Amino acid sequence: MQSQFQIHSLTKNSRRRRGAALYILIVTMSVLISMLGLTGMNLMRLQRDQMLTGVERQRARLLSRSAVELGLYQLKNDPNWRTSYSNGVETTPSNIHASVNGTISWIVQDSDGNLQNADVALQLLGIGRLDNTVQVTSIDLMAQETFGPQVLRNYTSLLSLSVNYISSNNSAGQYFKATLPAEAISWKITEIDLYCMKNKKDKTVTVRICQPDAFNLPTATNYDSLTFLSNDAPVGFPGWVTFSFSGETTIDANDGVCLMLESDSLQAPIQYFHKQGDLTATNSAYIAGPPDFLTSYSDSSLIYEVRGVYYTDSQNGPFAIAGTWQWASAP
Repeated sequence: MQSQFQIHSLTKNSRRRRGAALYILIVTMSVLISMLGLTGMNLMRLQRDQMLTGVERQRARLLSRSAVELGLYQLKNDPNWRTSYSNGVETTPSNIHASVNGTISWIVQDSDGNLQNADVALQLLGIGRLDNTVQVTSIDLMAQETFGPQVLRNYTSLLSLSVNYISSNNSAGQYFKATLPAEAISWKITEIDLYCMKNKKDKTVTVRICQPDAFNLPTATNYDSLTFLSNDAPVGFPGWVTFSFSGETTIDANDGVCLMLESDSLQAPIQYFHKQGDLTATNSAYIAGPPDFLTSYSDSSLIYEVRGVYYTDSQNGPFAIAGTWQWASAP
């Protein structure tokens, strides 16, 4: 049997262990409660920060939209906006009112990097800033009015014509500038008529609209091109053949083009007609010769007609294209 002293010692030790365990439990619970409290405080702080960030984002978005509207107003009221603003350069951020926090600015840009030539994809970006939050709104712009289709250049007289052949050894064409009103800023070709006739069947001819060099001779830079079969040309007697082009590329009003007829066939697919000599037209020249040794003749002309459209700046300045408002990335 255990002695009374042993029983008393065991009871005392058990009480000590229970006391220590209770103390550890209380301390652990206190730590957990403190951690939960801190977690809750951090969560509330995070939620508050997110709420403030969301509010700032919305306010910055409103500022960016205001920037677009103000930028559009400024462009509409500046007839020299194409030179007043630099492509892709942000205006100086400014406050819209003393009682409103944040700043607004805008960027006007064209995808070709030049505001002073024909528009490709003109766009206005409005930028709103509030503290460290930046939001951007974009809108596509239209700054031009379209006229046509109409005749842009031709020589269609059928008196005293000369005839020649298109083959791999002989190309022909016409350099010309479109006849445009003074207010035109750009133009494009949609159709070309050519006076010709079939020579050999099942042969192809390439009709190419390209950029001229300094001597008004064709380069390899194409605006548009197509290939047609000689079978589609008139048979037995010459006549007009119409070629339709997509007209996706616009040309500056001051620039001319080369219209070229070319073939890789040694047997000539078609005969074409031209007026040789005695002409005095400006910004016009007939082109002929071997593909690697072409010559231009300013007193002569291919028998042709070019139709298309031209563009002028809108009298009321740029206007927003409906349905193109969207959020954009920060500059």
